[in-house]
Amino acid sequence: MVFPVLMFLSFGLLEFSNVLWERQQMQMGLRDAARYWSRCRSDINGAEMFCSETVARNIAFYGNPAGSGRLRVPNWDAAEEISFDPAKASLPTNASLPGDPSLMPRVTVSGTVTYFGSPMFSALLDDSITISHTVEMRYIGW
Repeated sequence: MVFPVLMFLSFGLLEFSNVLWERQQMQMGLRDAARYWSRCRSDINGAEMFCSETVARNIAFYGNPAGSGRLRVPNWDAAEEISFDPAKASLPTNASLPGDPSLMPRVTVSGTVTYFGSPMFSALLDDSITISHTVEMRYIGW
């Protein structure tokens, strides 16, 4: 009787740990993308900047601007799973100077990922777990 209970508790601990790990990896990716996005400008003196939502998504998903290598979180690679506010066209064209923090422009990067878990997890629970996170940073510009 003790063995099945210990196995169930061990399984639950491992699955819960994996959910927390994927959540932490997603938070790191969104924070990195928000850091990149908070330093972008839509243009400088009429010249188009090379900042793009695609590069920000690659930073979030893969940890690098090229979008190469292994995903930070398995199955987290769809463009619609990350949103940027403001969009590139609405980014301020000048850098923020120190001042009243409530007046500073901010950027917000939000993301969601669906955790499917192991086959045993799917057998015990019918639904998947949706992990969401939002990062807000002061807009800095370059």
